[in-house]
Amino acid sequence: MGRLPQSENIFVEVYDSWMDDEKAYKDWVDFFKKQGPFESILELACGTGNITGYLCSISDRYVATDIDDDMLQKAQAKTDLCMVEFQLADMRDFDLDETFDRIICGADSINFNQNLKQLRQTVSCVKKHLNPNGVFVFDVHHPDRLKTYKKGYIETGVIDNIHFEYELYSRRNKLYHDFYWFIGGYPTVQQFVQTIFSQKDIQQVFDPDTWELTVENEHGDSGFVSGEKWHIAAKLIEKRHDL
Repeated sequence: MGRLPQSENIFVEVYDSWMDDEKAYKDWVDFFKKQGPFESILELACGTGNITGYLCSISDRYVATDIDDDMLQKAQAKTDLCMVEFQLADMRDFDLDETFDRIICGADSINFNQNLKQLRQTVSCVKKHLNPNGVFVFDVHHPDRLKTYKKGYIETGVIDNIHFEYELYSRRNKLYHDFYWFIGGYPTVQQFVQTIFSQKDIQQVFDPDTWELTVENEHGDSGFVSGEKWHIAAKLIEKRHDL
């Protein structure tokens, strides 16, 4: 069998079609709006700007970041996002020299932190960029998804005129997303790996002396309860020492 070529741009090209889930976005935005008034938003891992489009019109200041420049270019090309400032940044290590009322990270992007060390790095950066009483709003996969996909899930089809095979499976505390794109010859493969964090992991990283957590599943049920995801609002309750 021949070597599978790697590509870094096919998923970017089909991203909007693959992530087309209006209900999920609206559920996420509804949870965000429960967290009270705000004037400024910083978005981490904005991708092509799907969540951005729901929120930028209700914020006086909106900065959207992503680690992938191709994703940012797709987002910048959307006319409804013309008032958004886009910046290339890694959620684990960034310094924008300003603070925000809200910092958000949607579409289970937090799970791309590969371990607790990286998650702590992300939360540390978030803390530095939040205003007093600011809120970090994000979502993560529920740990039960490790059991759900232990035996794997396979989907085949056509998206944006590209034939694909998608395999989702779990190993230990990781979710693996394998995409095979069939564009002549051998398939092009892309793999994305997410780490699943437990309730204990999250509570360890978000020190209760510093953060106040509000948690719901995707159905709006409160607490670390069963579901596919946890929607989490972490309010910064520690006073800033640099004021």
